[in-house]
Amino acid sequence: MNRAALALLLLSAAPAAAQTAAPVAPPLSESERAERIAAANELISDSGMADIMDKMTPGIIQQILPTLAKANNGREAEIQTILADELGKAMKVATPAIIEHSREIYAENFTAAEMREMLAFNRSATGRKVLKLLPDLQLKMMAYGRDAGQAAVAAALPRILDRLKAANLNVPTTS
Repeated sequence: MNRAALALLLLSAAPAAAQTAAPVAPPLSESERAERIAAANELISDSGMADIMDKMTPGIIQQILPTLAKANNGREAEIQTILADELGKAMKVATPAIIEHSREIYAENFTAAEMREMLAFNRSATGRKVLKLLPDLQLKMMAYGRDAGQAAVAAALPRILDRLKAANLNVPTTS
């Protein structure tokens, strides 16, 4: 198998392997669910999630741009314009679904009281600072995690291939 293909396979499996099944909670009453959804809506609105999504787009562009610029010497500005236009449109389309999914995640995992506590924190000076810095911090942490994960896979790949071969296991190939 092509080393790059195996590395991609291993990296794509990593998030799934890291997930564990959450315990099943008893169903919520209609009033508790409505209270949680209302609190989640307030939390999402107050946090400026839609604005945060907009603020993340330039960071995403900066992660993609170097690879495309390297393959298109001297055309970085043109690439950046295309990325900004297309990712901007895509994020605007995706944001409502992301917000809806976030609302459901909050409602499933936090009580209304807990979300009100988060809302109080978000309204504090430290909370506002967190909300302001979080998009950039998340991008930096994701980029580091991606790079560290790729380095770990690259370091382990030769040993993985050797052990698979030594165990007479088939290593898939790409065509």
